Amino acid sequence: MRTLFGSILALLLLIGSSVSAFAATEATPEAGEDTPAAATSGETNPVNPQIGDAVTLFAANGDAIATVTVTDVERNWEGYDEYQEPDTGTEFIAVTIQIESTVSRGAVEVSPYDFSLQDGRSFLWGNAYATNEDSPKDVQVLSDTLQLAGGEDAEFLIVFQTYIDEPLQHVYWNPENSLLTLADLSDI
Repeated sequence: MRTLFGSILALLLLIGSSVSAFAATEATPEAGEDTPAAATSGETNPVNPQIGDAVTLFAANGDAIATVTVTDVERNWEGYDEYQEPDTGTEFIAVTIQIESTVSRGAVEVSPYDFSLQDGRSFLWGNAYATNEDSPKDVQVLSDTLQLAGGEDAEFLIVFQTYIDEPLQHVYWNPENSLLTLADLSDI
């Protein structure tokens, strides 16, 4: 009886492992089948984009949903409103960003809290509390979340506060489930 039970158990294990291997093979999509479009079309972002380079935000399915460009970076930015000067020993870095939504439905959400600045020692700085509402003709600091529908675009400033003359490395955008390197700032 033990031999019969052992043989049946071994047979079930053999059949089970064969079915698992077959299911894993069938679940692997062929290129172009269920693979995201970006993975099969060769669309990728530059590894180390420079100021002025366009960077694409992709959806989870591989569709391009926004184009983002850092158009300017200003160290020791002084366009802030009265009584908002940087802390002693620090300076404001203002980054001008242009985003165009290419989403087919819905909207791309842009929050000022999703941007980071990496300094030369690899520390990440979040956006600073600084506005420029006193200068309405200037590009405005993004202080509220934007919802950009397809075809809409926006230009805004993100302001960071770092130590004076701190070497800079990169500016990043971290929208939901993504991390985009927007620009190399090492020459600033």
